[in-house]
Amino acid sequence: MKRLLACILFIPVLSSCFPRNGALRAVAPMSAESGLTPLMMAARDGRADEIQALLNRGADVNAANAEGSTALVFAAQSGSLPAIKLLLAAGAPSSGPAAYKALMLSAAYGHAEVESYLLAQGFPAAGPMTSAVVALAKRQGYLEASAMLARAIEGEAGGAPAAPPDLSSVSSDADEPSYREPPDPDAFAVVVGVEDYARGLPPATFARRDALAVKRHLLALGVPPDHLRLLLGEDATRARLAAYLEDWLRRNTNARSTVFFYFSGHGAAEPGGKQAYLVPFDGDPEFLAKTGFPLSRLYEDLGKLPAKRSLVMLDSCFSGAGSRSVSAEGIRPLVTRADWGGPAVGGKVAALTAASGTQTAGVLADQGHGAFTYYLLKGLNGAAMGSAGKITLSSLYGYLRGQVVKSAALDNRAQTPQFLPEPPGRLSGWVLRSKAGS
Repeated sequence: MKRLLACILFIPVLSSCFPRNGALRAVAPMSAESGLTPLMMAARDGRADEIQALLNRGADVNAANAEGSTALVFAAQSGSLPAIKLLLAAGAPSSGPAAYKALMLSAAYGHAEVESYLLAQGFPAAGPMTSAVVALAKRQGYLEASAMLARAIEGEAGGAPAAPPDLSSVSSDADEPSYREPPDPDAFAVVVGVEDYARGLPPATFARRDALAVKRHLLALGVPPDHLRLLLGEDATRARLAAYLEDWLRRNTNARSTVFFYFSGHGAAEPGGKQAYLVPFDGDPEFLAKTGFPLSRLYEDLGKLPAKRSLVMLDSCFSGAGSRSVSAEGIRPLVTRADWGGPAVGGKVAALTAASGTQTAGVLADQGHGAFTYYLLKGLNGAAMGSAGKITLSSLYGYLRGQVVKSAALDNRAQTPQFLPEPPGRLSGWVLRSKAGS
């Protein structure tokens, strides 16, 4: 049991928990470059073009380091499906210890698309670490990855065949707004969803679906279509976030304006919890100051607008764990605060965030959304309606907080959305919609 726990605790180097002979053993972090071939390093970083060039020059696709890890194993850890396809086409086997290790890492890091592909290629799911990885993936919020691996085990044991879910076909009862508010010519919105990242980071599962659904609801709340900017995937770079927050909104808002900013994707924090960042498409957890977008800058940018009021909604977390947070490899931020500042008390900006600083933000696999986003949308659809027939920012938060807390508890974890600043002040009475807009 101690050896098993050692492997789980050192998840950034989980690959080294699987030696050549398949026996479990305790591990210590190893040097990032220790015993790695150029092909392994390219696979680790998800650089498909470089992998192809190395293979063309005769690189050994099955070379293994001292821990028995091949390039395929590192590609699975990075979550790069193009890299995996290249390596399999070059002769990497779909069976044996390295194949098993690759599948376990794809599940442990929440790479559901990669895991689904490997299972479809016949990669073995049964082995000494499988049950622990199922539990670990679930605990970190990778619910679809955990469930997929559990089904695969059942299939190999003679039960129901494994059927990896088609994530693109998931639908939710909160996707479509059930209301329509009158258009507000002074309302503006920036909606961001980053599911897959440029540098091979674990995907923020369902972030794209989150953003698309939020867009529909903001349009229903009265934001004119030409006043809403949607940034998905590669469009959501750090530079474009800054451009829309600091140039586009500043040029178009006025003293009557209402502004909405929504982000679904990874968050990250510096070691020690001194600064928290949104991770854009081109973000790198190892260089957050240069590639991340600081929360403090977000609140400051919105506070400087001439707008009457702004609402930030963040389906991310900053603990360095879970399905909506990342950290530099081998680093877990030491989080000592519940948040990293926030909008100024008595100011024009309020924020709803998915979790406190020490918690993870989970997803609801059956609904295809982050838990925060799902209950946010359910609340807007009427579940947060008060006795006066209005949904205020305060009533929305009350409903959202209660539902997310209960949902997380059923998954044996803690997630408590935050309403910032504390106290929220006059913006808590902001009327988002009324029965008249139904």
